[in-house]
Amino acid sequence: MAQVLLFNGAFNTLIFGLPAWLWVTLFMAIFLVFSNAFWYFMFWSPLKPLHGLWKATWNRIDAVLLSDEDMNLKLVSEARGKLIFNEAIEEAKKAEKDWRNVTSGQIGIVGTDIILDLDKWTTPDTNTRYLIEEAVDEWNINNPDDQIHSFSKFMEYCEKGKISVEFPTMVYIDWIRLEAAFPKNRNKAAYAGYIRQLAEKLDKEERSKLTDVSLYIIGGAVIVSALFILGKFLLHKP
Repeated sequence: MAQVLLFNGAFNTLIFGLPAWLWVTLFMAIFLVFSNAFWYFMFWSPLKPLHGLWKATWNRIDAVLLSDEDMNLKLVSEARGKLIFNEAIEEAKKAEKDWRNVTSGQIGIVGTDIILDLDKWTTPDTNTRYLIEEAVDEWNINNPDDQIHSFSKFMEYCEKGKISVEFPTMVYIDWIRLEAAFPKNRNKAAYAGYIRQLAEKLDKEERSKLTDVSLYIIGGAVIVSALFILGKFLLHKP
């Protein structure tokens, strides 16, 4: 049986001493790497504040909107925002038994709690966190049927006097600062206009970036195609 070559053996044509199929494979590999880099830096990286929400949606778990004393908001996983120890959230819920499953609200379809962490309880590797872990570890050893795994239950037991811990100086926020950060009264028309201007500005910047990158991609494709055609003519033997 006669052997039939793909496209009449066009991919076996030598270009600069290498077969065309190897050049095509190299071009596709470069294009794949460039496409992934383009997607990461242009789409995924700018949406960093929403990464936690995406992961929570994908894994079908709750999330936590965490804030410090400067009102810096961060969306983290339920385990990162609520658990004292590094463990699986489902195991912690079973061990604590009386875990509160009702969240403060929702972001999209993700149940979300809002936690204001003034004293860096949720920050790993701090003196405050070490004190909490030591106190809770001792409590769990002495009370295996009433374990603590969440900051909320730990705080509840501290308020009831069941656990006594001497923390470093606490940080308090004046309510004036909170009202300044989240004003109660807003002119709806003025605020809507501001949001629209901000959205138009961001849209214009994103479109400009996409236009530039698109031109680079098209230009690169034209150059590579021209090299293929040029190589074909240079290596052509009459």
